Amino acid sequence: MPHKPQSGNEQGSSAKLIEQAGESWRTIVANHLTSPTREVHSEIEQLNDLAERINDPSLHFAVRQATHLVSEGISGINIMGTMGSGKSAVGIAIAQALGTWSYVDADTFHPAENIEKMRRGEPLAENDRLSFLKAAAAFFRSGHARVSSCSALKDSYRAVIHGNPSLSHEGTRWSFPEATLGLVTVCLVKPFEAALSELDYAEKHAHARRTLNDSEHFIHVTRENPTILEKQYEIFEQPKPWQAITLHTEHYRDTSTARGSYDTDKMIDDLLGALGMRVPGS
Repeated sequence: MPHKPQSGNEQGSSAKLIEQAGESWRTIVANHLTSPTREVHSEIEQLNDLAERINDPSLHFAVRQATHLVSEGISGINIMGTMGSGKSAVGIAIAQALGTWSYVDADTFHPAENIEKMRRGEPLAENDRLSFLKAAAAFFRSGHARVSSCSALKDSYRAVIHGNPSLSHEGTRWSFPEATLGLVTVCLVKPFEAALSELDYAEKHAHARRTLNDSEHFIHVTRENPTILEKQYEIFEQPKPWQAITLHTEHYRDTSTARGSYDTDKMIDDLLGALGMRVPGS
């Protein structure tokens, strides 16, 4: 029997449910340490009710995660986004703001073959990524108070980092028994032209050069050679509302200057608030 397309009213109702689920999940994360248990559990019950009405395995996963966060708290934060979105700067700043948290740039997880490929300006193929993603998953699984900046541009990549051992492209990829439930994703969104400008400027001005562990970064993107960045935007899949705290970096950009600078302090304060981890009195 052919699938019956949704009517406009059904699509509108579905979109509203999805919006409600995202709002409920964000409310739980932002208040998991401070709100009375009864209030937070009421939000979890609502999220669970929405999961029963929305056919999406990742939302059932979000219910498990929300329950874990209320009892155990956040153990890890992954900053995802394309190159040039500011992942490393934000990751370092969050770790510093939290004091005892450690930061590792996920680019250090790449095997030598990946590094040489990207050094030549070649985008990674799907089968290049699995060992890198598994290394990121192991980093978050092996301890608490950990921050990293792993691009994790596709839904399947994020599932691997949370604990799925393969790059399955089936719709059930979020249905796995063991997972790092204390890991929360922050998604930085930046327009392509803004990201390309940042990377091009860094390549052409020594004082702004990108580094990795105090050495020159192995990835080089310029206006003349934007292939890797173009590929990242091509494959990027926006996280669903209950999968990440999403932040649009251009909202923090000062456009009154020639290049424009970013109010990182405000960005970090907003993120820590959204994560329910703002330091009291700050």
